[in-house]
Amino acid sequence: MSVTRVASVADAAPLAATLRENRSFLAPWEPLRDEKYFTVQAQRAALERALDAYARESMIPLVILDGGQVVGRITINGITRGAF
Repeated sequence: MSVTRVASVADAAPLAATLRENRSFLAPWEPLRDEKYFTVQAQRAALERALDAYARESMIPLVILDGGQVVGRITINGITRGAF
């Protein structure tokens, strides 16, 4: 059974590994990415930006867990608080 939780910077390594492992499969749906995108450092930087937006309540960065292992991510973004 898969579950989600709020992402953390500690998820950078498993996310980078998952992205590398699934790179070919996901290619038809993903924009072109340079090699740096698939590194732990780039994923850590992306998570730091996402968590900053989470602190501002404009995004919810989630990781998908299967058997306790990070297998993907999903982000709810564009959150607008108050009157629209």
